[in-house]
Amino acid sequence: ETGITLQILDHSLNGGKPLYRSWGLTQQISPNKNINFLKWLATPFLSRVIKRLELLGEEKFFEEIDTLQKPYDFYDYPYKKRPTNREAILPFAKYLYKFTKRLILKALYFEEWFLMVNLNPATAHDLNSYKKITSPLGIMWADPHVVEKESKDGYYVFVEEMPYKTMTGHLAVLDMDREGNVTKSTKILDTGSHLSYPHIFKIDDTYYMIPESGASRKISLYKATNFPYEWELEMHLMEDVKSADTTLLHHNGKWWMFVNIDEDQNTLLYNELFLFYADDFKTTEWTPHPQNPIISNVASSRPAGNIIHHNGKLIRPAQKSSLRYGHGTYFNEIELLTENEYQEKEVGSIIPNWDKAIGGTHTFNQCADLTIIDAWGLRRKF
Repeated sequence: ETGITLQILDHSLNGGKPLYRSWGLTQQISPNKNINFLKWLATPFLSRVIKRLELLGEEKFFEEIDTLQKPYDFYDYPYKKRPTNREAILPFAKYLYKFTKRLILKALYFEEWFLMVNLNPATAHDLNSYKKITSPLGIMWADPHVVEKESKDGYYVFVEEMPYKTMTGHLAVLDMDREGNVTKSTKILDTGSHLSYPHIFKIDDTYYMIPESGASRKISLYKATNFPYEWELEMHLMEDVKSADTTLLHHNGKWWMFVNIDEDQNTLLYNELFLFYADDFKTTEWTPHPQNPIISNVASSRPAGNIIHHNGKLIRPAQKSSLRYGHGTYFNEIELLTENEYQEKEVGSIIPNWDKAIGGTHTFNQCADLTIIDAWGLRRKF
């Protein structure tokens, strides 16, 4: 990723006081695209800082930004300058190699997403023990969310199902037995525009679902009329918003909505995480958190599954999308969650080191004895 900082300048280049920091996905093929992307990303920084100053007042504001100071985090790289033609030859050759390799891989391979499951909680932390579940030819499965069957003899696994021919996802549910075998696959929702990330939750005796439907510019709530196969639109929670991977949490009497939003529609959906809260999840009156965006970092902003309750703590899985989209998963402990403050810290990660055939993973969910992730690898077209 590439870092960008808003700071109060003083007489030296790096001696200013930082006010806001963000990390964006490096556009590795084009330096020009990279700098343009960072400029778009930085556009709202100043207004965000001014709003925060107005909310907190001068004294508390500067106490808060003092936490951005890292006295023992030294900058140990040389200052960069525009290279001469001779100096540019080697970097240009590297860029040309990357670009050519990307074209060749795209021509010869599909990027295939598949599922991996573990049904033994004792070995759930050992990724070598996970069983691979490959989708039928012509489609791929990703973004798994799980509900245990009432009979306790298996699971319903809700996934994004994407045909290679259209590359437009719809939602499906997989019937899975206790051994991790998929016995049936059923399409459950197809709106004609791309759907993914079927976030499922249950209130009283009713199941609800919020799919990722960013193409429609809506955050939509669905209700099961015949669980798990039939769903109907309940309401739109938000409209006219470019969003992704909405994840709800009920905590301390309130509903909290974690969602990626692209405010100016010129950056990336997975660069910034926004937080909203309400007394009821069936509402359009969601209050934005005053620290929004609560995370501005491509490495840990995008939700990667349901928030986990573990030993009295809240753990938020997040997609690691630096290097590339879907590279890995970070686990962040939510240390502070109030109407005025949010704070989290990293406590774990999944990086695709255990199998050379796996290029990344970006969803994590658990239910009863089942732990499930998705992963991607290359699959030959011919």
